[in-house]
Amino acid sequence: MSTGQTTDARFPDLGHLGAVPYHLSFATRDLEEAMDAFGALMGLRWSPVMDDMAPGLGPCDTTGWACRRVVSAGGPLHVELSEGSLGSTWHTDARSELHHLAYWCDDLEGAIDALVADGWSMDLTLLDDAGRPTEFAYVTRDGWPRLELVDAKRTSAFLERHEHAGAARPRPQP
Repeated sequence: MSTGQTTDARFPDLGHLGAVPYHLSFATRDLEEAMDAFGALMGLRWSPVMDDMAPGLGPCDTTGWACRRVVSAGGPLHVELSEGSLGSTWHTDARSELHHLAYWCDDLEGAIDALVADGWSMDLTLLDDAGRPTEFAYVTRDGWPRLELVDAKRTSAFLERHEHAGAARPRPQP
């Protein structure tokens, strides 16, 4: 029996992996310019701007990158804007460009393994002392947007840090 939905075998069934979408991320050359444009275009409010130094994110970066980020308030789906230092994954000369689609994952390592087995490649991650991905990972596949998989254990910290205390984390559809 057909459900009326078509699927592309190359794109992962993220719901099956226990992944729940929570933000769309855009890289930008000018954070304030992008905040004004996206705010006006989509009626968004913003959490405070964060000035971060991302630690060495293997295999592409071993020293760390500067990044200014902001996340829209409200939800459940957020917009993240990132302005990165030269050479960083977030650096661009564009006013804005899609950087990644982000998903909470209850089993980060299992979701990464399933995607890699399906032809996706690890782009960036933080590694724990045993060399396993921890907290998040970017994965890529030609022809598809980069995906960010984030350990669902970080949900509460995300909501608190970005002033989203009232936002609920949606659950995957069966």
